[in-house]
Amino acid sequence: MRIHFDVTAHGFGHLAMTSMVMRALLDHRPAYQLSLGIDYPEVVLLQFFSPRELAKITIIHGPFDPAIPMDGPLQVNVPKTTSIYQEAMHNAPDILRSEEKRLQPISPDILVSNVSPWPLAALADWDIKRIAFSSLDWANQLKFMGLEAEGKFVEELYSAAHLFIAATPHAPLITSCPIHEVSPIGRRGQNIRPKIKQRLSNKWLILQSFGGLGGQQPSIEGLEPDDADIVTPRICANLGFSFIDLLASCDLVLTKPGYGTYVEAVLHQKPVMTWPRPDWLEAKALNEFLLDHGAKVTSHGGDVSNMFLKKLANQKVVPIGVTGETEVVDLLLG
Repeated sequence: MRIHFDVTAHGFGHLAMTSMVMRALLDHRPAYQLSLGIDYPEVVLLQFFSPRELAKITIIHGPFDPAIPMDGPLQVNVPKTTSIYQEAMHNAPDILRSEEKRLQPISPDILVSNVSPWPLAALADWDIKRIAFSSLDWANQLKFMGLEAEGKFVEELYSAAHLFIAATPHAPLITSCPIHEVSPIGRRGQNIRPKIKQRLSNKWLILQSFGGLGGQQPSIEGLEPDDADIVTPRICANLGFSFIDLLASCDLVLTKPGYGTYVEAVLHQKPVMTWPRPDWLEAKALNEFLLDHGAKVTSHGGDVSNMFLKKLANQKVVPIGVTGETEVVDLLLG
């Protein structure tokens, strides 16, 4: 059995979600041949797979996926999105032929795309199982941005999928293929606070993560130098700690609405202070998920004072189970 996973380069959350499914397959179906289409370097992949796991996966170039161009971590770039999708629509026949050519050497029995529609449509005539998998789709996001024609075009591409596996919580999804919801999917970290204390000595530990898309980061106000240590993913790497272990060890997560960080924060019962993202369709469902589990905290203008941090001691986050990856495996093999 050959199962191929294509993952968009639009942020690390798509890779985090997909890696959990692939790791479950490696554990429970070791004879299966797994491949991954992605355009991240090995140093990034090793944040989500062990060297032993990565050695068992065939890596190829990632899928064509305009995704949604951004102006920094919080704002979509509508003019650029419009331009890039109109060009893709014009060149669609060539793009689809190129995608088919990219996947021919892999010749999968099952194709899973998180969440580009292009490889699904490229292999529409192949006698294989084609699965879309994510917590959002680009068609509805485009429509949410007012790009109706572009959204309808992309939705038609998604119609090549036999199934859309939707990880909870998820945005409103397309109706051009059947949808099956699964439980939340998130990585588990270890609380390594004693080790961290050897390197960072302040009372409070704050993890600041606004995704892997770069750009201007929101400002944090109100903290004195001796109040807390604010650790970013880059600082995590420099200290030799993994992102997920830092998240499991911190007192507060500062972030934007995004699937991976939200689910993993709730999984580890961490309060989250989040920034608005009004032009992102998925944000509403994600913020409701935080509220439902008592994880969302509010502050004015990014003000994270010492008094504010002290109040977090009374913040009770409702734990969740994360079994979505095993549910996805069952759906793929069923």
